[in-house]
Amino acid sequence: AWIRAGCAKPATGFNSACHYRYLTIDLRALRERVGDERFAVALPVVIRTAVLTLPTGKQHSFAAYNVPSFVMAIVRDGMPISLANAFVLPVRPTPDRDIIAASVDAFTQHYAALRAGYGPMGERAAAVLAIGDLEIGGLTPVRVPTLDALIERVAAA
Repeated sequence: AWIRAGCAKPATGFNSACHYRYLTIDLRALRERVGDERFAVALPVVIRTAVLTLPTGKQHSFAAYNVPSFVMAIVRDGMPISLANAFVLPVRPTPDRDIIAASVDAFTQHYAALRAGYGPMGERAAAVLAIGDLEIGGLTPVRVPTLDALIERVAAA
């Protein structure tokens, strides 16, 4: 209930959010922009920044400095492909699976279905960083132990 006298409002409830972020890096354009000599330095910086940049809303209330629990990087020729349709239906936690695990499951199932239907779609390399015991289903990307290893795999492709 609102308190009518004064400015008090109901307390904000705690929220734990799970976000899907999508980034496309045009490697040829990046190389042209920074030059061959600086490309080897620029690419890891761009990837690391993309992964570690966090939403800033409500930071004073919740201090939600949560780094991603799951990162998938795909190097492909041709058009970029968003996997946002993995979340057309809301993902819900269950008593035995939290929202992160349920989200990763929806994401990996959708990606596997796209690959089954369309093939590799110009994929040259892929890597997954999954924190803790997150399952990555039947994905073909190599699971890497660290963000540095993911960056190295992308840079090598």
